Order: sequence, then structure tokens, then C-alpha cells
Amino acid sequence: EESVEHVSSMAGRFARWALEDEAKFSYLLDMSKHDFYTATHMLNVGVGCGLLAARVRPGEEQFLADVVQGGLLHDVGKRAIDPEILNKEKDLSPQEWRQLQQHPVAGFEQLREAGNASRIALQMTRWHHERLDGKGYPDALPGQKIPFSARLCAVVDAYDALTSGRPYRQAIAPLDALAMLQEGVGTQFDPDLFAAWREVVEGLIEADPQRTFHRPADEPAPQLTLDDIFPEVPLDARREEEAGQQGSQQNDRRAHVRLPVQVPVVATFLHQCKPYPVPVGKPWEAQTLDCSQGGACLLTPWPLARGDVLEVQLRVTSKDGRERVVRRYAVVRNVHQRGDDAWTAGVRFVENPQDPYRL
Repeated sequence: EESVEHVSSMAGRFARWALEDEAKFSYLLDMSKHDFYTATHMLNVGVGCGLLAARVRPGEEQFLADVVQGGLLHDVGKRAIDPEILNKEKDLSPQEWRQLQQHPVAGFEQLREAGNASRIALQMTRWHHERLDGKGYPDALPGQKIPFSARLCAVVDAYDALTSGRPYRQAIAPLDALAMLQEGVGTQFDPDLFAAWREVVEGLIEADPQRTFHRPADEPAPQLTLDDIFPEVPLDARREEEAGQQGSQQNDRRAHVRLPVQVPVVATFLHQCKPYPVPVGKPWEAQTLDCSQGGACLLTPWPLARGDVLEVQLRVTSKDGRERVVRRYAVVRNVHQRGDDAWTAGVRFVENPQDPYRL
């Protein structure tokens, strides 16, 4: 009943907004013509931001109205992005990624020039892709410098992106999406806001399990593949950014959201920093413990050494049951012991194993 009241209240605001501010409300219709998924996503995020705002700031009617408006408009800047880029099934090129990264600023400028967007809506539009660790865009704001409303929008935006079907992957079940996003809490997402959003989602599922596809508690979580990983900065673009940081050897293990992907790995040494039971060029077996587009954590039978270069073949299963092999060059960045006879190695994927950037 409480959720119905929230939705009814927001529905009234939607109706008043459509009547009182036709020009701004029409942005949603314009986006629907440009890219239907983005328009649907903006509606979902608007509703989700309203539910989360009502949870964390109950009774603040103006804040709730502004947050709903900001959620509905947060991706308006994508009208300037080619729909083929928005729906591309393969990884974006560095140039395409840089173009996509312009949408928060484009939307912010568009709303600011219109002159009638709330301050909160402007904040959410410009900064919903910022991260707590300062590695977001467009302004790389860290921590509390990111406005509260934008941090709120970031959680709902990422959740809806995962739970919505896309041309390049199927929709992910709500509880599985929450588990995936949990990996970014504290580095990408505000812990308190994420915890509140988890309560909202779990409460909705408990109240009406039919409202969403829900994996039963006794059913094992699906094995995630590389295709399920949250969209991230393409490797080439990240290399260009980090190449400008002279002498940087920062371990970027959390620069990407890492997910618990446990798949077999066939590894082959291309360069060894110390002797091993297997020579260069001979395959051996390992397993991933987690993985991202930029790297992985491998469970290995021996302690590897920082600077070792490998070719790894990750065996993954597509949603339709087809098995495929993903090949990557990898450079060992850190090593830790795990039990008496097992170790973990954090590796970074690179395109060229001879590239000095790897070290």
C-alpha cells in the first residue's frame, strides 16, 4: 500500500508537470523518437529516484519532486549521441566512448539554457556518472563533492541499466543485479544510498513477487559471463588516460566494477620473471575468482610474479548455452597466498604484450 501511495503521488506530479511545463516534459517524447530504450530508461530512473528519495528523505515534497524530475531528464543529453553508438553490441571504440561521455554535459547545458530546470535536476543530469573514488565523468568529482542527488541517481541509473534488456545482453534479475552492484559500493556508489535502494527493491519483491522476475532462493545464481559485466571504459581509452600520468603504477583493481565470475582458464606464459614448473609456451590451468573488462583475479597453483606476461583463455557460456573462448593478454600486477597450496594473481588485460605500459 505504501508503494502504491508513492506511485500515485508521483503520477500526480507527472500530470502536473506535463500540463505546467510542456516544453520540458516533451524531452521524453523527443528521446523516444531518438532512442526508445533511453526514453524508457529515463522513465524508470525517474520513478526509481522517487522511490529512493521517499525512503531517505521522507516528507520532503519539494526534494522528491525535483529528484523525480532529475531522474526523468538525466539522460536527455543522449539525444546528441548516434543511436548506433547507444545500442552497439560490441565494445565501443575510444572515440565512441569519448563521444558517449559527453552526454552529461550536453544535457546539463541544454537544460541550463532552457532556464527552468531545478538545481537538483541540473546536478543529477551532469554528475550521475561520477564515482566516489573520483574516477567518474565528466568532472572526476570525488566523494562528498558529488551532490547527494547525483549520488542517488547513480545507484538507480546503474540498477536499471542492468535489469533492462539490451541488444548486447539479456536483462539481469533484480537480486543478481544488486549483488553485482555491491562490488562497486564505496568506490562507485554511496554505501548508505545503495543500502536504502536494496531495501526498496527487496521490499517491492517481498510485497509482490510477480512484479518482477525473481530467482527463487533455492535456485543457484546464474554463472555470469564477460557479457554480463557492467559497461566500462574501453581498454584503449583507459590506456590513453593513464599514459598521461607519468610514472604511474597505481593498482586500479577497483577502477572497474569486478564481478564474481568463476570460469576455467587455460594460461600460457609469454614472459616469466622467475622459473616455474612449466616453461614459456606450455599451457597450464587456472580459474578466475572475479573478472572485469580490464582484468581478473586468477586462482593459480603457484605464486606468480609481478610482471609475468600471460595469454589467458577464458571459457564462458553464453545465455543460449553456446560455449566460447575469450582470449586476452594479461600482465600480473599483484600476488597473494590463498591457503597452503593456492595463490591468487591480480592481472590486467593489455592488447600488446610487448607494450611497456604493462609494467
